[in-house]
Amino acid sequence: ANEYGLVGRYLMTHISTSIYGLFKEETSPHLGPTGGQLINQDNYQNKQRENGREAEIQTVAYEKKRLMDLGVKQDIRDRVERVSKHNTRAGFDVVSFNGKNISAKYDRFIEVKATTMNFPIFYWSENERAVAKEKGDEYFIYIYINFGTEDQRLVTPIQNPYREIVEKNYEHVRPITTWRIVWNEKI
Repeated sequence: ANEYGLVGRYLMTHISTSIYGLFKEETSPHLGPTGGQLINQDNYQNKQRENGREAEIQTVAYEKKRLMDLGVKQDIRDRVERVSKHNTRAGFDVVSFNGKNISAKYDRFIEVKATTMNFPIFYWSENERAVAKEKGDEYFIYIYINFGTEDQRLVTPIQNPYREIVEKNYEHVRPITTWRIVWNEKI
């Protein structure tokens, strides 16, 4: 098997176990040993989209129940809508009513976030921030944690997140810039 003396010389694999964790401070993992890690995230974005869609559907149901509990009539509750299915650039996913002085005009704009983690962590786009700033107290972020598990729950919604996060300089924000590029040049 090793008549040329090359086995183990140029390619060597080891069985290993990895443990992942989240830390409040930057850990700079690129500076440590990484070995030969292989991570398969083939369906990661599909699962994210699926979770997002399901969380939005659950939010519509939650809103209808919340309004019912406030005594809002069925015809108004039926107007709660998932706008993200036909407009992904709206800056929010669901439109509803606050339940006070119901009128023909929507006055609750909800951006829905879902994470499979057990604490609320999310990305907030520039467009979502701009719409939140414009809508003020009518804009909410609903965050589901442990999404898709028996421990799933909706944390307390953030009303006027632009004020709560941007204007009050919330300390656990890490600004990032993400570019999505479709390169159409010939390869």
